[in-house]
Amino acid sequence: MLFQTETKWTFDEFAKMNWVIFKKRYIRKFVIVGILFILMMLLEAALYSMYKVTGFTSERVIFLIVPPLLVLILPGIRYLQMKKNVEQAYYSNKRLQDVTTHFSFYEDRVETKSELGNGVIRYEDLYKLIETKENFYLCVASNQASVIIKNNCSEELIAFLHEKVSGK
Repeated sequence: MLFQTETKWTFDEFAKMNWVIFKKRYIRKFVIVGILFILMMLLEAALYSMYKVTGFTSERVIFLIVPPLLVLILPGIRYLQMKKNVEQAYYSNKRLQDVTTHFSFYEDRVETKSELGNGVIRYEDLYKLIETKENFYLCVASNQASVIIKNNCSEELIAFLHEKVSGK
């Protein structure tokens, strides 16, 4: 064994992990919706200039006001939905709450051990490694990860993780 560390699964760590893993998906969806709304407004402007429509009809008000409002409101609604889903997922799973996972790092794999069981993750099987200021996320799939808290890691372990999963 080369290195060891531990992570306690708190709600905060679970919420951070979910945000990091899923934020690209959510941001991509909002960009697409935003682009569609902008195209809709450009179409309205083109139709206005082509047909010289004057005055404010109910259709024009809908085209001019609703898209910007939706662009502003939908991200907030989605954030609240995501927060609620994360809370439900964490608090409905009593086995996950406050579980401490011990990680043992070897040259070719990391072994995990907790009250829930033991596991082995070979570095070559990692889907992706995500690094933030506070954590590493060893992703075994696009929606599943193990959290490594940097404050619990030695500088050597951090360098080792960078070396082992570079390009992931």
